[in-house]
Amino acid sequence: MPETAAPDRLAAPEEWRQALIIRRLWDYAGRWYRLAGDGARYVIEGYIPGATREEWDWAEAWFRAHRDEILAAPDRTDEQIRDGDAVQSARHSDLALEAFREGEYDLALYLIDVAEWWKAEGQWDRIRTVIRDGQASYLAETAAAAEVTGARHG
Repeated sequence: MPETAAPDRLAAPEEWRQALIIRRLWDYAGRWYRLAGDGARYVIEGYIPGATREEWDWAEAWFRAHRDEILAAPDRTDEQIRDGDAVQSARHSDLALEAFREGEYDLALYLIDVAEWWKAEGQWDRIRTVIRDGQASYLAETAAAAEVTGARHG
């Protein structure tokens, strides 16, 4: 499987979802196509939670355009797929931590969502709570600083 270029950390959610769909098509579409004659449908049904109609259409078109290449590639084992997912999840967790440290809390929450797309197992809710607590603390400190500044100049 060729490496799928990941969007940068500020990419729109659709770009991250498309990257996940492409990865899943590479992971499973060849198997499903050989087994049932339809690669994209079974990938979307089984591996893309909450897929929209637009994502279904996009995935089917993408698979049709890349079917020969996917079918020519060797199938990856489930272990290889899990390992690749863990790498992607860790990468996005690291990006979320970087965003958190920079005070970009909404971006950090979004990147944790992306990390969870790659690997559902994890303490994602606990991490989201830490990010939200950090955001609330930052907002409280900012409000207090504004009060002090206003009192000095008032």
